[in-house]
Amino acid sequence: MKYTLLLFLIYISCTICLGQTNAKSDESNKMLQQIKREAKPVYIKASSDIMELRNAVTLAKKGLVPKKDVVKRFNDLVGGTMGYLTSLVAVDKRLIQSGDAYVTFMYDTEIARIARLKAAELKYRSEN
Repeated sequence: MKYTLLLFLIYISCTICLGQTNAKSDESNKMLQQIKREAKPVYIKASSDIMELRNAVTLAKKGLVPKKDVVKRFNDLVGGTMGYLTSLVAVDKRLIQSGDAYVTFMYDTEIARIARLKAAELKYRSEN
């Protein structure tokens, strides 16, 4: 929840930097849609990672994949964001509780990053 609020505040500040007013709302909406298109690969990658991990957990529960390999893969892919775990049960629980939130967080973070860059670029252009 804390991250969502932070991202929302960044998004708002970026839209202000982009000059969103009623007169420029169409231009700002086009810019936002472009930013979302540019952020789409991050959404796809995050979604793919979570799906891969969920499938790996299912296979590990059936004994088809070593549990420690799934835990290691989780820690390698998303551990830095979702927290490093030590058991398959913990990985399964974390994916159920926070998998979708991870995808949203990564996508929103990328949108905010791109918006900041575009706002800085527009500011630079307006000053020169």
